[in-house]
Amino acid sequence: MGVKSQKPLRLVDILKALPEAELGSLVSRLGVRIDPAKRLDPPQQIARALVALPDIRDPSRLPQASLELLHRIAEARGNLIVQAVPPALQPLIERGIVFARSESKGHVELLLPAAYLVQLRSWEGEDPRGLRALLAQAPFETVSAIAGHYLGRPATP
Repeated sequence: MGVKSQKPLRLVDILKALPEAELGSLVSRLGVRIDPAKRLDPPQQIARALVALPDIRDPSRLPQASLELLHRIAEARGNLIVQAVPPALQPLIERGIVFARSESKGHVELLLPAAYLVQLRSWEGEDPRGLRALLAQAPFETVSAIAGHYLGRPATP
């Protein structure tokens, strides 16, 4: 297994790159409602619904092997290259948490969007001085101010 160095991908960009059938399957599997009257396109609406799901904020609901794989991908900054698809990946894909794409030479790239990276709670063995651990300790007002700074507008909760 290896790490590919690139900036973390945005969830909406990953969703826009998915084939229509796969995107539709994700929508039906998770019960996401698409409102055609909204100004947001379907991938943006789906992204908003996905980040609100409890599985990222409370990953204890995941099988232990999937949770460990999620932590490995997070430690690789959301982009992990593997030789073969691990069995623990399926629950993460079904919930729209991790996405996979084929790489050259038969490798598979596992993607954890940046929106999930910042929501994951820190875990035992993670650097307590890391960004995720520090954000988890910060009050809501501080986190909201940071998000507003990077968004360039007030952040929605």
